[in-house]
Parts: sequence; structure tokens; C-alpha cells
Amino acid sequence: PVVTMAFVQAMPGELLTIPEDAICPISQQVMEDPVVCADGHSYERAFIQKWLALGKRSSPKTNMSLAHTTLIPNLNLRSIIESIKIRMPAIQSEQIKSIKEMQDLEAIVRSLMEDQGKLAVTCIDSQRPPGTTGTTGTTGSGAGAP
Repeated sequence: PVVTMAFVQAMPGELLTIPEDAICPISQQVMEDPVVCADGHSYERAFIQKWLALGKRSSPKTNMSLAHTTLIPNLNLRSIIESIKIRMPAIQSEQIKSIKEMQDLEAIVRSLMEDQGKLAVTCIDSQRPPGTTGTTGTTGSGAGAP
């Protein structure tokens, strides 16, 4: 889709329409630091970097293989987004900010839960007698009986 600069100042009580290209396909939020990936689509830098750090080498949008993992800043899109944000009504800006903060908190909670789960497994493993595995109480011999 072509993004045009045909945005006008929002009338009191009206929200600005945010172009689809300004929304990250991964986070579903308005981008602040858009970058272009090998698939030609733009993503929020932090989200596509995490995608790639997880070892994923396919496009989040098309699922096609990525030829490379180089990310290029999308300066034109960043400028358009900044322009929209300047004209955006305060309530819309606050809604976007609140959604982003909620998403950040959810990510922190998920990370803490993952860390807690890893810690619990480590504690359980350290409590097991040598030669036992899993939660069935069977030994490494595969006998099947506790």
C-alpha cells in the first residue's frame, strides 16, 4: 500500500486514521523505529530483532525465507509516523501510550514467569536422586517402575 501525506489536522473529538504501514505486523502497535527487513516489509526494530534472535529466518508477514537479516532504517516511514503523532489528538496519543505500556508489562510478566519456570525446574532437578529423570519417577534404565 502507498502511504500518502494527505493527513489533515483532526477535528476536536476526532481521531486520526493511522495508515496500516505505520503498524508493526509483529506487535500490532504504531512503530517508533521502523526498519525494512529482507522481505521488503517494515517492522518495529525491537520486535524484528527479537524475532531474528529467536533463530527465526522467515518473514513474520509472509512466512517466506529471508535472504539476509540486515535491517535498514525506514526513515521515510519514521518521518510520516512522527508527522501523524504531532497532529494526533491527546486522547489518541494517550491510548497508544497506554497500550504500549500494557504490552511492555505483559512482556515483563511473561519473562518473569519463564524465568520462574526455569528456576523451578532447576530446583526440582537438583533435588532428584542421581539417575532419575522426568516426573514419572522412572530411572534412566527405562524400567518403567519407580
